[in-house]
Amino acid sequence: MRGKLLFVLFLLLSMSCLSFARFVKPDVKAPNSLPIHNLSTGLNYSTIQDGINANETLNGQTIFVDAGTYYEIVVVNKSISLIGANSASTIIDGNGTGNVVETTVNGVTLSGFTVRNGGTGVYLDGAVDCNISDNQVTNDLYGIYVYASVSSPTFSVIAGNDIANCNIGISLDEAYNTTITANTIANNTDQGIHSQFSEGNTYFHNNIINNTLQAYNWGESGAWPNTWDNGNSSGGNFWSDYNGNNTNSDGFGNIPYNVGPENIDHYPLMGMFNSFNVTSQYSVETVCNSTISDFQFNGTALLFNVNGENGTTGFCRVSFPTTLINGTLTVFVNQTEVPYTLLPESNSTESYLYFTYSHSTERVTIAPEFPEPLAFALSVFVILLTITIYKKKHKKMLAI
Repeated sequence: MRGKLLFVLFLLLSMSCLSFARFVKPDVKAPNSLPIHNLSTGLNYSTIQDGINANETLNGQTIFVDAGTYYEIVVVNKSISLIGANSASTIIDGNGTGNVVETTVNGVTLSGFTVRNGGTGVYLDGAVDCNISDNQVTNDLYGIYVYASVSSPTFSVIAGNDIANCNIGISLDEAYNTTITANTIANNTDQGIHSQFSEGNTYFHNNIINNTLQAYNWGESGAWPNTWDNGNSSGGNFWSDYNGNNTNSDGFGNIPYNVGPENIDHYPLMGMFNSFNVTSQYSVETVCNSTISDFQFNGTALLFNVNGENGTTGFCRVSFPTTLINGTLTVFVNQTEVPYTLLPESNSTESYLYFTYSHSTERVTIAPEFPEPLAFALSVFVILLTITIYKKKHKKMLAI
């Protein structure tokens, strides 16, 4: 009887809940479907240009763009940061006309986009103090074009972009004091870098690969000097047509690369440049003739794979802040310790080391070396731990 009563009460309670659910509408908020977000105001828009033009969008604010393809011609006429979700998946497509992204004011940041299919991919029209970084720019007449009067310094930064399959990769026209660094400028059909009536600009750590003409520096009145390296500690650029060698075992070529009169890369890189962000504050830079993958910092050691043609000799020049790994170092290739050179430019804040290996696919580990007392104590601990585990397993077997 008691069981039947409980069943009836359960049935009545279930019917009551169903009846309540039928008449009470659930409070479900529809997701915001607009892909453009002003992170400073919280407002959202359907196009990038709408987000820029809105009265509420002011200088100094940030507009974030969700992944997707946007068929727009974008004019950035406010000093804002325009940030894409990811350069591979956030695409601004000019549909074959005009300047895809044109900046007409100072202090603009553009980052995280693929910019493609225009007369010019990214055009800085008289704008100074701009930052164009971490974008992919492709299939344009000009990839990135910087124009500014030589009477007004530019002071812009073009960094970490992949610029490929354009007519001209990067063009500087009457521009001063622009820094062009850590870009890959490849397979452009006319010129990788074109500079005219521009001087005082600095190019370093760029990978300049298989362009019909790698770089061209021009001015009717004679040489317009620019800097094509960052000195003997940091080096210059990687040029795919460089024919020099590296007898100093430091990753830099012994013969300068001649761009033109008063335009010389004194420290051309013998391998491609890469930069890896290992913490929010620190990055590790490599110059290497191997393909690098799976780069990690586990809090103690740097680990990465190197790959190259079997039987050839690979090298890596690695620079990292000493705060990451301080003191005496050990380098392993596939768990075998290899010798390395701590280069003379190393100091209290930055370490530079160079080592070689035989190519195939190898795993490199750069770790701190244990002091001898600590290594001995660690060995004793491992032995005791192994004995303890063995004894426990042996007792369990006897008990069975």
